[in-house]
Amino acid sequence: MPIRTQTTDLLKFGFDSKQCKTCKASSEQDEKLHARIRKRDINDILERSSYELTQIYVRADRDKPLLVQPGQSVILEFNRTKLVFKVSSIHVLHAIAHRPRFVRTAILSGSFA
Repeated sequence: MPIRTQTTDLLKFGFDSKQCKTCKASSEQDEKLHARIRKRDINDILERSSYELTQIYVRADRDKPLLVQPGQSVILEFNRTKLVFKVSSIHVLHAIAHRPRFVRTAILSGSFA
């Protein structure tokens, strides 16, 4: 199957690089995370008009496992703004998870505080 017609789990969740904003993130156990948040969600979050359940994509640095657990907070930093994301559940991306020996990437569900 040609690469263009394949759909990854990341694209199924709507985390295409064109539709998302990339930012730095940190958690209680890891200070160097990379995150993506959907552009359509940013305005609602910044205006505090939406506290509903949302999702972010998080990736740990190479050769490091993702150490985020449900109940923890992830701090996103972009445009001189810090947002606190409270994690309620984690969805490991299977296609990406099997390449290394540990989980590096996941979709986190939760809400912004």
